[in-house]
Amino acid sequence: MTLDISLKEAAVIREFYEKWKVSPLVQVRISRNLEGRREPVTEALGWDAMVSCLLNTTAIRPQSPITRFIRTKPILLSLAAARSQTNVDRWVVATVSASPGLRRYNELACHIGSNFVRLEEGRWPEFMSTLRTLERAHEKIDERRAAPAIDDLLTGFGPKQAQPLADNGPHAA
Repeated sequence: MTLDISLKEAAVIREFYEKWKVSPLVQVRISRNLEGRREPVTEALGWDAMVSCLLNTTAIRPQSPITRFIRTKPILLSLAAARSQTNVDRWVVATVSASPGLRRYNELACHIGSNFVRLEEGRWPEFMSTLRTLERAHEKIDERRAAPAIDDLLTGFGPKQAQPLADNGPHAA
């Protein structure tokens, strides 16, 4: 592939890169997308990506309430924490509603709770198999195949949520 760009356009690209190269998000993307370094797929990583995709209803900004919630360490809606709950729906409502700027917590609780039950009742292998197809270098067609599989497997997922998970695999978070 050859790109025809002017010197002026190249300068704009360099300036943009220089400005953003220290961003943690950019550093992760360079490591993952250009250098091919990715964490091995685990249930916990897949869960975190699923939760992040359900939380994101719009393009997120670096300082948005959703971004702050997703990047909180330890992860507030982790799989380990979900597994320790007697009522996942109630726990999600309590956790999300306590975070300023987040809404839709009843809807999120319904989807996250339902997905938790589905996965824990035996759908983990199917979910992990789909994510593992995206773990390594892949083609756009692989993402197009994964998105409907994710949409069919998880509640609350449609193209808007499934595509980012398919685009980035378990590394969507």
